[in-house]
Amino acid sequence: MAGTTYANAISGFVGLSKHPQNGEVADKGLLLFGVRKDSVGGLVYYNSDYAPLLVGKTGELKVIGHTPRSVSNDDTAITTATTTTLIGAPSDFHAIRVYFIMASNTSATITQVSWQEGTAGVRKYRKPLTQNASFERAFGNTPWDLPAGTALVLRTGQAGNIYWTVEYDYIKIAGA
Repeated sequence: MAGTTYANAISGFVGLSKHPQNGEVADKGLLLFGVRKDSVGGLVYYNSDYAPLLVGKTGELKVIGHTPRSVSNDDTAITTATTTTLIGAPSDFHAIRVYFIMASNTSATITQVSWQEGTAGVRKYRKPLTQNASFERAFGNTPWDLPAGTALVLRTGQAGNIYWTVEYDYIKIAGA
């Protein structure tokens, strides 16, 4: 193989690239990065010392094998008609990226739930839940990206016993 391959490890970050030799044209293809697994904590499933990274179509840096954060209300049901902030608004230039939402109703009262972007935002994913009914949505390859600096909110229309779960992460907004 022509050229030389270099690996560099600086502060837990490694870059691997091919440098041309003897007049060959520079490779403009692959540049592979990795971050030491102790630097990314529990966000990634990995088998080696480095977690592989990938640059997405819009320039965001993704961890390959990424496992989103998860939050739920576990043993404390929402029992009134109210607006509940599930994930607080991140700082400016950051947004919440939602991968999965779920709500269930254990009361005998039909209760409408709706997910929304902030307390004054547009209601999305409305669903009336009968007794022991649940609603879930996995966003797959097209996650729900909230606007920058906006909280994720769950609104309940009537009294009930609502339990919820969200899988999410924070993303940095371009230009920040």
